[in-house]
Amino acid sequence: MAEKEETAVIKVTVPKRLQEKLKKISQQTGVPMSTLLVMAAVKEYNLVDEQEN
Repeated sequence: MAEKEETAVIKVTVPKRLQEKLKKISQQTGVPMSTLLVMAAVKEYNLVDEQEN
């Protein structure tokens, strides 16, 4: 069984226009806004972790 990864909470403030766009995408896709932000950051900065064996 895989071990649970330690997590952290991050709070962000974004311009209202960006929040409205994220909310619309979130509602259309069913993906939470916080997950959309993390996905964008991972893609933009190539933050994919190497798998540990």
